[in-house]
Amino acid sequence: MPVTYNVQAEVVDLTSDTPRPGDSFFVDTNVWYWLTYTRYCLVYKPRQPKTYQVRDYPTYIKRARAGKANLFTCGLCFSELANLIEKNELDIFRMSKGQIEIKEFRHNEPAERKSVVTEIQNAWAMAKSFAGFTDVLLDEPLTDKACHDIRSCPADPTDLFMVENFSKAGVSQIITDDGDFATIPGIRVFTANRNVIQAAKDQGKLIVRS
Repeated sequence: MPVTYNVQAEVVDLTSDTPRPGDSFFVDTNVWYWLTYTRYCLVYKPRQPKTYQVRDYPTYIKRARAGKANLFTCGLCFSELANLIEKNELDIFRMSKGQIEIKEFRHNEPAERKSVVTEIQNAWAMAKSFAGFTDVLLDEPLTDKACHDIRSCPADPTDLFMVENFSKAGVSQIITDDGDFATIPGIRVFTANRNVIQAAKDQGKLIVRS
């Protein structure tokens, strides 16, 4: 069943957009995952990303870099990226070794753990080579604001933290496949997610940059 989004952000279809010099984008974790980690394709087919995800986002990032746009990431992205990579490496391990829980995988398989850490470090090093870093202080006021905002924005609290993070750094645009960001007002979402794009079009939130 398709997700029904109440779109509050401005939405741009990145497949028909050209990044410009001076553009500033926060890059969401899912995009870093497809861009910096190659072993996502080794899990069984239902778990693999869709064709557009591994085609359109890396293409747009490369065009943004070539066009002298500014890309940003943060420590929250590192946490999510590391978790995604570890989970995928666990799935790959399970395909040949059988069922094992993540704690067992992390602590009882030192050789595999070393490989996981290498994948995480390589992916994060690439992300940092592409992007500047924005800092966020997860203090009580920011946490209280996220707790308040989840009433009107059906988004993950980490997503709300990220928005506060890049907004305070003077960035208002995010490249993401995650439709939850489209429910957050005051930002501009660059996406190739057709469900989000159609919802934005239907609700008058889809924009085309001239």
